[in-house]
This record gives sequence, structure tokens and C-alpha cells, in this order.
Amino acid sequence: MNVKLAGALALIIGGAVASAPHTSMAATGDVAVSVAITSGITILYYDATLNVTVDASTLAASVAPPCVSGGPAGTYNCGDATAQSVTATYAGGTLTAPFAIATTPAPGGTPAAMPLLLTNVWAVRAIGGANATTVVTATLGTNTTLTNPAGGTIVLNPLIGVGTGVAAPALVASPASTPAFADPGLANPISGSVILSLNLTNATKTGTYTGAGAQQYTIAVTAT
Repeated sequence: MNVKLAGALALIIGGAVASAPHTSMAATGDVAVSVAITSGITILYYDATLNVTVDASTLAASVAPPCVSGGPAGTYNCGDATAQSVTATYAGGTLTAPFAIATTPAPGGTPAAMPLLLTNVWAVRAIGGANATTVVTATLGTNTTLTNPAGGTIVLNPLIGVGTGVAAPALVASPASTPAFADPGLANPISGSVILSLNLTNATKTGTYTGAGAQQYTIAVTAT
């Protein structure tokens, strides 16, 4: 660094102080700065505990449309307007008319394989690493049976999906991975969702269904 000094000579003449003429001077210097990031960094955020509540109207809409709320709370009336015609048979003193009640669930709403989309449950910040892209993987854990103390179970099927954003990713055999996405840097993380397939066949009681441990699924960065 160079330092330039500018000053004025003070003259003492006959006891009086006189200043020499002063010329203003400026000191300037240009500085070039570089920042070296010596290695890649990846930060994974995830929600470790997720509690989902499903009310009666939501559950009814998923398995029995079109239905309307009935009289007692939690009851729904599902009338099929399609006319059915059958031929009765006679046996043992009784006429039998073999109708077939329609109980088809909503599209994609099969209780034995009910998709549950969990949005914004993970996020990643990343710079560099082995390459310029990142992959996030979700894997079903060892405790895939949720039990209700009052009786009944909800089982996680061996299907799972993981993706960026809030759209439902495809359900595939566990583990499932996102397509590789560009490292988002540190300022604007990429967030994503996980989808599970629930088997509600034996969910016969109201109440909370919980697992034996915190291993219903595992979220991980598998490439970065």
C-alpha cells in the first residue's frame, strides 16, 4: 500500500503566522477481490415429525362420491341414480332379486392404496460437490404399520414417491428419487414433497394411528 502525504509549510514572519498556498490532493486505489469456496456444501432440511388429521368429510369424499351429508354427524348418503333391472328367482318360499350395490371409490381413492401427499416436507440448499446437480431420495422405513390403541391398523404400502414442488410425484417401489435438479445455491432452497400409499383396509376405529418408531420413511440427499 502506498501512502501519499500532502501538506503546507507554515511561515512565521514577524510573529505573524502566514499559510502557504494549499492545493487539495486526493488518494485513490482500485481493489480487486475474489472469493474462493473450497468445497461443495449441501444442507438438507426435513420435518422429523408429521401429524396428519383427516376429518369425516375429507375421508368420505375420497372413497364415496357423490355423497351428501346425512342426519347424524359423520354419516353420508350415497344414492346411485342409475336404474337397475334384474329378474327375480323363487326358492324356499322367497322371491330373490339379485341387485348389486355400487360402492366404487373415487378415481385413485382405493382405500387399500390411498395416496397421501405430504407437501413441503423437505428442502435443500446446495453448492457444488461432485457435480452441479442434486438428487433427493425417500425410502420406506422399518416401521410401516401404524397402530390405533383402540384397535385397527394403517399399513404403508411398499410404494413411495418424492419430487420437487407440491405436485404429486409418481408412486413407485421404494426407494424413490427425484430427477436430478440444479444446485439451487444457498439463498433460494429447493423444496419438495413425499407421497405415501396407505392401506386403510384394517383402519376400523377412530383415533390416532402411530408407528412403533420414527422410521416410517427416510429422506436423504443421495447425489450432489
